[in-house]
Amino acid sequence: MAEKKFFILLIVLALLYLSYLTPNLSLDGDNARYIILSKSLLAEKGLNFINQPGSPAAHPFTPGYPLLLIPFLLIGKGSVIILKISSLLFLLLSLWLIKKQFSDVPYPSFYLFLLALNPYLISFSHQVMSELPYMFFSLLSLRLSEEDSDSRASLWLVATLIFSIAIRQIGFALFMAVLVFAVWKKKKNLVIPILASCVFIFYLLWRDFFSSSSYLSQVFYLPYQEGLRIDLTGLITRISKNLFAYVTGFQSHKLLKLAMAGFSFVALVGWMINLRLKHVLVSVYFAFYLSFLLIWPWQGIRFLVPVIPLILYFFFCGWKKLLEVSSRAAVSFLSSIFPRLRHIATSSRWKICPWFIMLIPFLLLSLLMDVREMKQTRFNPYPPEWENYRQVAVWSGRNLSPGSLVVCRKPFLFYLWSGERVKTIVYPFTTDEEAWKDFFSKFSPLYIVADKFGGTTEAYLKSILLRYNNRLTPLYSTAFPEVQIFSMDKSRRK
Repeated sequence: MAEKKFFILLIVLALLYLSYLTPNLSLDGDNARYIILSKSLLAEKGLNFINQPGSPAAHPFTPGYPLLLIPFLLIGKGSVIILKISSLLFLLLSLWLIKKQFSDVPYPSFYLFLLALNPYLISFSHQVMSELPYMFFSLLSLRLSEEDSDSRASLWLVATLIFSIAIRQIGFALFMAVLVFAVWKKKKNLVIPILASCVFIFYLLWRDFFSSSSYLSQVFYLPYQEGLRIDLTGLITRISKNLFAYVTGFQSHKLLKLAMAGFSFVALVGWMINLRLKHVLVSVYFAFYLSFLLIWPWQGIRFLVPVIPLILYFFFCGWKKLLEVSSRAAVSFLSSIFPRLRHIATSSRWKICPWFIMLIPFLLLSLLMDVREMKQTRFNPYPPEWENYRQVAVWSGRNLSPGSLVVCRKPFLFYLWSGERVKTIVYPFTTDEEAWKDFFSKFSPLYIVADKFGGTTEAYLKSILLRYNNRLTPLYSTAFPEVQIFSMDKSRRK
């Protein structure tokens, strides 16, 4: 009966999630990268960025997620909505798997309910991103690793473990956790999956060894500052900043930061409990995963999405333990003063009351964020500066010669919005004139887009546009906030 109710819940959730799917691309450029890579594989051109001149290899991206998208590309003939449905499908599969994996969680209905309404999981179920597919395959790998499986199940584990790494290289944390778990618990059935994963990891390392854009090399460099390596002091500063950001949940208000810090403390208690009890592997995996996030040059909620079910599970376990400890102390103290309170304090109704108190603020916050997400995606698809950027891309696809090279800040989105008619490349993140001359000499771009995104555009592109002003001719511009595309005079570029 419980399985039937859960199946009905999944159907209701699927209909709810589908109700506000839109064909709009996420403004995170990675979703455009994945679509382009999938189309490259479908066209039998390898894992390459076919939007760029020469279609270079897609370092440091791995083939797992683009391969997963191919059936949906074929079914939907390139429809973005169909591609988003693939993310929704993996979220629903993950919820089903979570129900099996964490059946021992205190008050499982509360746990699943909060996960199903989690605004970040819902948001990523409406994006063409690899977080939810990775979440599913990593959870499946954890479940298979914890079981005393036969040789057939070990082969399934080989597939899920390798595919997790193939989807996102953070899957290396999963591999390390399985390796430690196998040695710790003397799990002989994990030998074959570990050896097979080693072969695949060595392949990835060999493939990216000579690439300056590999994930391993990015750890040792400063983001958006080409060629600048990070020193030990900078690395320690990065770790401390990342730790503070993740512990406080990227909140800006002091009270919210404090609340999230309290949440993190309770989750830490739950993590320590599981490290000694049932889900040892899950706790070890989370420790490795978080360690990689702390040294990573970038930070954001998106990196936590694949482990949100684990964080919430740790929180529930920690909350239960803290309630038990505090309840015993409170009951002992109060019943010594008011003996009649002993029966009330130990009743089942009293024990469940704190869970409802905890659930209400989480539920309200989730619903508010879900409504905001729905409003933004359905009624305000793009901010003005992005909508104008999209208009320039559409204009370029209709008016420029096919294959023309456009220099812009978001080349992958620009390429898709142009109808895949122009080639695109990002400009160098430097103000060094020699570096720009080498860039122009190597690629010979015909067009440059001046956007209103700020950040790197203000830091690097604006000064170059001023320096080369007499060689640029405006072709098209939008309304405020103005986004322009310029043609560049080849004969006067040097």
